[in-house]
Amino acid sequence: MKKYVVIIDLHCDPTIPSGAGDIGGGNTYSRSLLHELQKNNIYHIYITRKKYPNLEEYIGMTPFSDFYRINLGNWGPIDKDILQNYHSYSKQLVIEILSKYNDCSFIFHSIYWQSGMLAYELAEQYNTFYVHTILSNGKKKQLAGAVEDIVKQRIHEEEKIFAHAKYLICSSLSEINEIQKLYAIPPENLILAGLEVDNHYLYPAYNSRGEIRINTLGNTIIEQQYLSYFSDINKNDDYLWWNLKNFIYFGRIHKNKGIKQIIIAWMQAYEIIGEQMPNLWIVGGSPSQIEHFRNTIKEYIPQLADLEKQHRIIWWGTLPPEGISTLLLKSSVLITHSKYEAGGLVLLEALNQGIPVIATPNGYGKDYLENWYNGFVVPYNDIAALKQKLLFFCSHPFLTDYLGKNAKQSAKEIEQTFNFFDSHMFSYGFKAEKKQMSFFKKEIDWYQAIKLHSMDTYPYLTELPSEFDIKQIIQNCLQCAVLNISEIVENELDYKLWEIDTNEGTYLFAYYFDIINTTNIWNPYSTEEYVLTKGERIHTLLEAIENDKKLSVVYKNTACGYVVYNGSLYDVFSEKKHLAYVSFVSDQDEAATLNLKFTELLFLLESPLMSKYDVLPLINYVRNVKAIFKSKRTCVANIPFVSIYSLYYDTKSNFKMISYDKIGLQYKHLRNASRKFAYVSAAFNYTILTLEQLWSIYFEIYTYIEKLLIYSKEFRKDLIDAIYEKC
Repeated sequence: MKKYVVIIDLHCDPTIPSGAGDIGGGNTYSRSLLHELQKNNIYHIYITRKKYPNLEEYIGMTPFSDFYRINLGNWGPIDKDILQNYHSYSKQLVIEILSKYNDCSFIFHSIYWQSGMLAYELAEQYNTFYVHTILSNGKKKQLAGAVEDIVKQRIHEEEKIFAHAKYLICSSLSEINEIQKLYAIPPENLILAGLEVDNHYLYPAYNSRGEIRINTLGNTIIEQQYLSYFSDINKNDDYLWWNLKNFIYFGRIHKNKGIKQIIIAWMQAYEIIGEQMPNLWIVGGSPSQIEHFRNTIKEYIPQLADLEKQHRIIWWGTLPPEGISTLLLKSSVLITHSKYEAGGLVLLEALNQGIPVIATPNGYGKDYLENWYNGFVVPYNDIAALKQKLLFFCSHPFLTDYLGKNAKQSAKEIEQTFNFFDSHMFSYGFKAEKKQMSFFKKEIDWYQAIKLHSMDTYPYLTELPSEFDIKQIIQNCLQCAVLNISEIVENELDYKLWEIDTNEGTYLFAYYFDIINTTNIWNPYSTEEYVLTKGERIHTLLEAIENDKKLSVVYKNTACGYVVYNGSLYDVFSEKKHLAYVSFVSDQDEAATLNLKFTELLFLLESPLMSKYDVLPLINYVRNVKAIFKSKRTCVANIPFVSIYSLYYDTKSNFKMISYDKIGLQYKHLRNASRKFAYVSAAFNYTILTLEQLWSIYFEIYTYIEKLLIYSKEFRKDLIDAIYEKC
């Protein structure tokens, strides 16, 4: 006798994409279940509602799989909570379908509570048992404020369904705890099946720079191999791809999903930082649903239409997994803000792709998200907190990579706790034991954990240069032949080293990273920088490496490309100018460069952007600094950029360049450069301020102005006072 699993799922049609119409994550669950049953040749009958007239009422998918759609109500999406109005008629249609199967036994599996009442009654009629997939429960929704018109009826029927089911299948640990606490169901009757993540999120076709990923052939796809890190797009230091990333929401378009709150928080952040604000992408819903939802929120967001015309807020509608996966590649963070969520598959999909998540403490957000580890947890309707988290990603775009590495690790650990197919087979009685691994949140102070390492590496997702890349760099930089390249394995978090043997001696090649400032990262209200850029630390690092290894170091100077490090002040200044986003001109001395920087600073202070602030005292101060500079400046021309000169102060504080052979460069390099001393006359009065002091003043003012424009109003008065104090 054949034994059929009869799946009653009146709400979700697994053939319709998630996000279309009234379809959400439950549809993905149903599709995964149907796929696994078909793949493993389990006899089953799948019964759902026919939503559109062009859909077939019966499909014989495989010899083991029969798929039925029954006519209930009007065509198109309907509120799933009115399906109970068709209870008796649905039961009659299901019995008619089952009458076609002779000499068969049935196990019933219901999904969502209206289908659960059918399974409860049919199991009794056919003298069998049923299992039930919850998806969401009325008592928790009521506590969360996601109230339905029929909540009392729903809770009454759920108590009956849950109490009599052989097993209840849950999508999250939070849901298991809720059912135990709110419905007094014993834990042995609860099964964690989880939700399956589509392969498009596990193995996206492109990397974050839009390059095609190269995967191995065969049944198993191993870790992706990337194209060369030194592509044209990365040779341009001004192309910071993370600054171009967007904020994204994907899921159902529904009032309980918190989309209105997301848009309002985005708008408030936009009012603070203006054009620096990333775009907001909203994925999901049909055109009619989107238009209806837009009309309900226009009174809260009168600028909505203008922002849409400017493509700052974009409604993408329903997209398949491969489309959403591609959009995630250009997103810095997934924002969800559900009032209630039993699971939240979109969170798992983003984590698998290395995208951090901002979510409410529901479902997977409660189970798996940890602040400053793989995302942030924000209470529902706390728009101020949500805005603050968005500003974190705006002012510190490195957080995407920093949290993204942990997001991927979280996804791997979560996947090990789910056994989707075997959990269902156990519930049907087809497997003798239930294998269940537990997931435990670390529940530790991540700040203290990171602090053990002093500093943490950025970016985790950076691809290291290949040996071919390193060989080309060394040959172009030193004009010599590379004989051998070997990586030096050290327990260092902020740089990588290779030893390079050439026909003219041995060198080191250093590849270094920006790092997270862990002394401030844990304080969510801190106005300190979260990232210490490599330009601020590289010379300390390189000097330590050189002293330790006793070899010359080749590294990337942000102003003039790959050079040999010689500890010069020239290198320090050129790195500082890169931090101010200005390239160094080879035939211009430091005095002229500083004059240019203070001119730009004055232009910024006098711009309309700063008109709302009382910065006149600061403007007068910068004008006084500029008065230090004299009109006559002496420039040094034809100085080669191969680090064979050192810039320093002599006893009279004059600005001087001399030929320098501290690091033992080959003589052929010195012959290519001028052997004469090149003196530069004083470009301003050193008795008032030194170059070093002027650089410090410039960066102090620049940093405070930047913060003045980024941080919210409550900080502004303190910042203005601090600027005047510094001056």
